[in-house]
Amino acid sequence: MQSGLTREEALILLKQYNKEAFHLSHALTMEAVMRYFAIKLGHNEDVDFWGLAGLLHDIDYECFPESHCKKLRN
Repeated sequence: MQSGLTREEALILLKQYNKEAFHLSHALTMEAVMRYFAIKLGHNEDVDFWGLAGLLHDIDYECFPESHCKKLRN
């Protein structure tokens, strides 16, 4: 699977929409967790994809805390 984003591009997006240190730390933690489980479950070729999914999973939280994971402001 491919996301069409580099990790560097994903980090720029993450920091554009998330300013709180906790949310940035949480995103990095989830990136590591998703990468770990991708490897553990044998999805070695998709490790980067799943890492980015973890990194960006809450990208809209600070903008829409009540409906995050459903929309992102353009």
